[in-house]
Amino acid sequence: MKKLLILTIFCATCSTVLAQIEKRSSLSIGGGYALNVALNPESLDDDGELLGREDLWDNGTFQAINFRNTFKHKKGNHFLKLKLNVGNAWYQTENDADRHHYDIAFTYRTKYASRKYFEFSPELNRRRRDGVNLSDAVLQMPFSYTLINLPLRFDFYMRNKVWLKTSVGYLSKDFDRAAGQLIYRAPYAGALVSKKWKNTERTTKLSASTETQFRFYQDIRAIAIDDDDEEEPLEEEEFDERSRQWTYMRNNLTYQLNFERNKLALEAGLFQILRLDRDGRNGFNELGAGVKASIPVDKWRLSGYMRYSMRNYSNLAPGADNNTLLEYRYIRTGFNVGYRLKKWFDIYLGGSLVDRTSNNPTITSAAFREYTNGQVEAGVTVRF
Repeated sequence: MKKLLILTIFCATCSTVLAQIEKRSSLSIGGGYALNVALNPESLDDDGELLGREDLWDNGTFQAINFRNTFKHKKGNHFLKLKLNVGNAWYQTENDADRHHYDIAFTYRTKYASRKYFEFSPELNRRRRDGVNLSDAVLQMPFSYTLINLPLRFDFYMRNKVWLKTSVGYLSKDFDRAAGQLIYRAPYAGALVSKKWKNTERTTKLSASTETQFRFYQDIRAIAIDDDDEEEPLEEEEFDERSRQWTYMRNNLTYQLNFERNKLALEAGLFQILRLDRDGRNGFNELGAGVKASIPVDKWRLSGYMRYSMRNYSNLAPGADNNTLLEYRYIRTGFNVGYRLKKWFDIYLGGSLVDRTSNNPTITSAAFREYTNGQVEAGVTVRF
């Protein structure tokens, strides 16, 4: 009788909790075409043979599937959220380009005093894809990695629609290097100040933010060995180990404008990314600007963005007999079109493009060169 009573109480408690949880799920199935997934340049001198796009670029069609789950629960001043996302993309002609990922994010937020809030929102992101990004040869980062983010946030409402939001946290990123190891650990801190103005016609918001990461890299690479020894296990002395300390600073200034009548949302901003290298070789300063827009039209939802930036390295001049410091110019753009057929069923079309130009004159290597990368995808989304 006692066990039955305990079981009854437990089931009743679970039913009560589950009834208070808001759950949203969606399944997206689509396909598309990807351009230059390995980020290779347009040309390469391979021992006197000039290779072009048809030799260097990995292009192909793919099928993709993504499953998203969100659970929310609010009680009093406490708020909980759990997000689970899983996705895969399979390429028909380039099997090495297959992508797999999953993301887990948990949020706990509470109001602990008048106009004061605390939030803890750890995240785990996993990406799996063969290959190494050779477009920047300093780290030679594999495309596969595991990222853990542990942030603590303290937000303060300053009255008159002014917010001060602060954060401290810790990042851990492990790349899947086949021989050796590439990881970084990074404590960080940031702050954001925003001011909102609202009337019956539109809402305007101006915000400024800054974040600094102190990244400590451990870069262990296998040293090339003779062909006669390639079947032998690598010894400790056959690895090259380097430690790097890079400080990343990102500053943003953003202006947002939302219209009440047609729900048009506009955003424009300026940003700076500054990397300081303790060794004084691989630092850079990147300045850029961007715009975003979105609008619902009946059952349609249209959105797009564009960003342009200039990255100048402070002491890196790649290539032999080259005294010109490295410079990149980036154009990043994308769009998304969605149409709601049913309350639970959408169709979508989206695409993105990244174009990087470089002043590197060396064509005998893919490192520090220009590249163009993009994709377009169409499919359906079912919500339940």
